Order: sequence, then structure tokens, then C-alpha cells
Amino acid sequence: MELKRKAFKNTVVSLTVAGIIASSSIQVHGALGDRPLTRGTSHSDVKELQEHLKDLGYFTYKNTTTYYGDITYQAVRDFQRAENIGVDGSFGPESYKTLQKVLSGSSGSSGSSNSNSSGQLVYNRALRLGLSGRDVNDLQEALKSLGYLVINKTTNYFGTMTQQALMNFQRANGLAVDGSFGPASHRKMNDILSGNSGQLIYNRALRLGLSGRDVNDLQEALKSLGYLVINKTTDYFGTMTQQALMNFQRANGLAVDGSFGPASHRKMNDILADNSGSSDPNKGDENRKSLTTNIIATAKKYIGVPYVFGGSTTSGFDCSGYTQFVYRQYGINIPRTSIDQSKVGNQVSKSNLQAGDLIIFSDTYRPGPSHTGIYLGNKEFIHASSSAGVTISNLNSSYYRSHFSYGRRIY
Repeated sequence: MELKRKAFKNTVVSLTVAGIIASSSIQVHGALGDRPLTRGTSHSDVKELQEHLKDLGYFTYKNTTTYYGDITYQAVRDFQRAENIGVDGSFGPESYKTLQKVLSGSSGSSGSSNSNSSGQLVYNRALRLGLSGRDVNDLQEALKSLGYLVINKTTNYFGTMTQQALMNFQRANGLAVDGSFGPASHRKMNDILSGNSGQLIYNRALRLGLSGRDVNDLQEALKSLGYLVINKTTDYFGTMTQQALMNFQRANGLAVDGSFGPASHRKMNDILADNSGSSDPNKGDENRKSLTTNIIATAKKYIGVPYVFGGSTTSGFDCSGYTQFVYRQYGINIPRTSIDQSKVGNQVSKSNLQAGDLIIFSDTYRPGPSHTGIYLGNKEFIHASSSAGVTISNLNSSYYRSHFSYGRRIY
């Protein structure tokens, strides 16, 4: 009996050792496709398979591994179903051959190249989930160049990543969001690819503190529309960008939250489209003029309010308290004192003043910047005067002409 136990034990040990040796030898086998892969397998081939499936949009887990688990199993089934081959969740010879065809673009698709020498897309057929072909690759390249598809390497397969990217494009451009690349999506994409639209692409909500190329594009748009006064745009969404966006939102009847979301995006693109189709070089100033009209109307409401040194309410204003109060009604936040207000925005000369500009006077009752007002146009400005309260004065009167320093464009 003891001999039998020892013999059995030796057999188990031998089999175990053999199993370890066999397992170790499997790990050094060649590339993907040289062996079937099934649920429960651990192998470097599994990682390669996952990476291919991830590129095609089937494998959605954030990291690839060497383990063939439930997520890989389901991804393979989805791939098999889309390619009309046997759906068993195992990656065998048929699945391997089909994957090679999809990755090489030689699947049964009739899709030919979907782009021409001008960089635009040629429309041959509607593209949708599950289709393969060179035209799918061209669509992916276009979506990638426009910032909608984030992928390391484009493929010839229209998977879920391509579908989602296309839906984001459709949503951002006011199209029917169906995830299918039809004539309407084709026309809009070619408009943008040709550079004729001059419009913004919406990839994400933009808000204070974010950075990126899309922030720079937003700043350029706000600058062209007259809301952002800045010498050189940047990639950072700071307080100036936030304030300019709030002014845009307020002037266009939008929720004033300083965040560039879908509603602000649609409105801005509508205005940019109108401006690009106009030969009037001052078209982009119309929105600023609308905001200025409102600021001036608000400023005039307080004519007659008495002057109170240190005052910043409707019971009584001093000069800088008044200008701060009026601009703040439209989300334009400036410092409290005349010295600090003399540094905000961009400096403009007397000859370049525009209605709505903050104006600075110096050496009135103390050296340096000491008085502020709001320019109305036609050499007139409104301010809180120590002798008359809130009133309108002429910039060319002898007193104010001698003390005028410069204007500040703050929106």
C-alpha cells in the first residue's frame, strides 16, 4: 500500500513538473494567430489581440492585459458578430483571418478611397457601424484631424469609437445624431475641412482653469467678435477669457455662467457663420455694440445720484465705485480704486476711444490716476463728479482735457 502511495505521489510530481515545463514552453511561442485563444488563457498574444480590438472599438477596458477574461470574450463575440462569422467568443483561425482582413482593409467591403487631392472627403456610400473599407479610414482620419476621434492609429473598420466620434461631430454641428455618415454629415465635414466655415469645433465644455488648443480657438473667436481685448491669445482659460465669454453670453441672451458649453457653442458658430458671409469688416463689432448700448443705458439710469466719497451703491457713488458698479451689472469685474482701474484691460489713446471704454484722469486731487468715467462717444463721458454726482461731461472741456490720461478697453 505504501509503495502504491509513493508511486502515485511520484506520478503527480512528474505530471506537475511536466505541466510547468509545458506551460513555460507555451510562453515563448510566436505571434498572434499561431494558437487559439479562449476564455481563461493567459498569454502575450492576448494582449496583442486586445490592442487590435481596442483600436477597432470592441475592447473598451482602459488597459490591455495578457489575460483572456470576460471583457475580452465579449469583445471577440462583438467582433465576430459584426463580421458575420461564427460567434463563440473564442479567437480561432477564422477570427484571426477575418481580423487580418479588417486591419489590412481587404475585407469584403466595397469602400474605395473617400478623399481627393484637396483633402476633402468623396462620398461613395453611407458609412455606419460594422462597415469596413478605405473610405472608413479616410473618415477616421478626418474625425481625428478635427479632434473628434482620439486614437493612436486609424483603421479600416467602423467600430463604436468611430460611431461615437461621428455622433459628437453631428451633435456639435446641428446635424441629426444617428452615428451614420450620410450626405448631410459629408457636406458639413467638407465645409469644415475646406476651411470655409471658420467655426469652432466642440469637443468638451471649456471653463476656468482648462488649457488646450480649443481654448485658443475660443479666444480667437471672442477676439474677432470684439469681446476679448488681448494682444496675443493663449491656450489657457483664465479670468479674462471667462469674463469675455460671460459678456458674450449676456449680450446674446444665454445663461451667464462663464462656461463654454453646447448652447454657447451653437450661438457663437451662428454668429461666426454670419460674419464670415459678410463683406462688412465691422460685422464682428455688432455684438460689442449691443453690449455697449446696454452698459450706457444702465450708466445713465443713475444720473443725479449724489457723490459720496467711498460710495459704491445707488445711495451714493464716488468715481471708481460708480464705474465698478455699472460694469459689474454686465459681468465685467474691475478693481475698486481708480489707481487699480487704470491698469485693467488694454490702454487706448484719446483718438481711438470707443463708446463703453473706461477712461482715466490723473492729478485731479492727488498725483497719478485719480478719477474714472465711462466714455459715451462724441467726446462725452459719464462719471460720478465730486461737485455734481453722476453726470455727463465733455471730454474737451478745459479741466478734463488737461487731466485726461488714456482709455482702457476692458471688454
